Amino acid sequence: MTTSERIIQIFDLLDDWRELPAYQLERRADIFFALYLPEILNQCLELGNEITPLNIIPEFPIKKKDNNRSNKIDYVAVSLKKKTIYLIELKTDQNSFRDKQNKYLEVAKNKNETKSLIDDFNKISRASKAVAKYMNLKHLMDASGLNHDSDIFERKIIYILPKMIDNIECDKIILFDDIIKILNKKEEDAIAKRFVKSLEKWKISN
Repeated sequence: MTTSERIIQIFDLLDDWRELPAYQLERRADIFFALYLPEILNQCLELGNEITPLNIIPEFPIKKKDNNRSNKIDYVAVSLKKKTIYLIELKTDQNSFRDKQNKYLEVAKNKNETKSLIDDFNKISRASKAVAKYMNLKHLMDASGLNHDSDIFERKIIYILPKMIDNIECDKIILFDDIIKILNKKEEDAIAKRFVKSLEKWKISN
């Protein structure tokens, strides 16, 4: 089987298994969004070419109020030029949106200063047995520009959604149609080309 055939097979499986009751598409498909996330953010948020993979942190932990456990934000992206931290949540299923999720994003956005996010991260990491993994995450935070020097940065909530949902508390919604327009320009990219076909299916509720 050729590489192109394997790519088609991967997305065919995602398309088919998405229709099953317990299959969580977001967890499997997020790597394909991640491949193109810098371009998506740069174009949809008018950031030029600033955002690179180094400016993006996946699964960023937000400390729960009463313990050292955490909720996770799908991606955090840092714009040094705009002095902005983007808190990004990906949804591949319109029906999986939860008000509870929006609330902890609001908590992260409304922290008095970025230092609070980092101090909370340090509390979570000290309480965890996965020391090496949290050290890796800290290195990625430093490389992205998310550190104590970013205290004055604004924080914005971004949702990536199949289609528009009314009354979401956020600063920007990026729709699958926006991503499709970006990927359609990548005529020589076999993954982007096949990804578009799936996005067209995924934007329709199942």
